[in-house]
Amino acid sequence: MSIDKSMYALIDNNIVQTICDLSVTGIPDFGTWINIANSTIQTSNTSGFGPGWIYNSANTTFTPPPEPEPTFIISKVAFLNRFEQSELVQTQLAAIVNPTSNTAQQIQSAQISVFLQYLNSASQIDLKLPQTQNAITLLTNSGILTQNRANTILQTPAAPNELPEKII
Repeated sequence: MSIDKSMYALIDNNIVQTICDLSVTGIPDFGTWINIANSTIQTSNTSGFGPGWIYNSANTTFTPPPEPEPTFIISKVAFLNRFEQSELVQTQLAAIVNPTSNTAQQIQSAQISVFLQYLNSASQIDLKLPQTQNAITLLTNSGILTQNRANTILQTPAAPNELPEKII
């Protein structure tokens, strides 16, 4: 981004709201406008400079916004996509209670069935919730998932395409 003397940043609570070329209109009577040419942008790459950047009036510098905290809340489809097809099929089969199985196997099948009901009713999955972690542990103990696969499913932060849709 080439910075000329007519480029100004509108600042609100030390956060850049917008950047404008004020060479034609002049500086508006509202808000705090800072001439970018008289400031220091603390990065070697100014192509991302814009709204969200932080302005420090004490030393007239602009710094990039902090990286957002990773989230572990994903859509239900994203959660299912973290499983291999064979793992999903094995989970469905393991949820079927066989009346001739011993009590421990019947309980395990019922627990997997409860997990699938929980999954079906959820609109999004929080990978940090104990219920989610316990369900993945159950699938690991059942031999459906390896510990490595369980770790990958639970410990990978949400990718942008995995985020649940915002409801307005």
